[in-house]
Amino acid sequence: MPSKAAGAAEAIGFPVVLKIVSPDILHKTEAGGVVLNLRDAKAVAIAADKLVASAHAAHPGAHIDGFLVQEMVSGAEADVGAREGGRSGPILVGGA
Repeated sequence: MPSKAAGAAEAIGFPVVLKIVSPDILHKTEAGGVVLNLRDAKAVAIAADKLVASAHAAHPGAHIDGFLVQEMVSGAEADVGAREGGRSGPILVGGA
């Protein structure tokens, strides 16, 4: 799997972000499942091995489907969520 991730990163272009893909790990960052700003194929392959180790340390027995390779972008990040609040009505939440 690490070699496939490295190949995907080369196809996308560097730098990239690498994320673990697992249905058993909902919060990837908290499980050590995300690495930012990888600048070459060797760094991606090394990071992939480390992601698997971190994921299994945080969630023993978790099934790992592979990796998500994404273009690294910079800028502002925002979180937006909505929920039905029962008697209070709809709720919209935002954060930076």
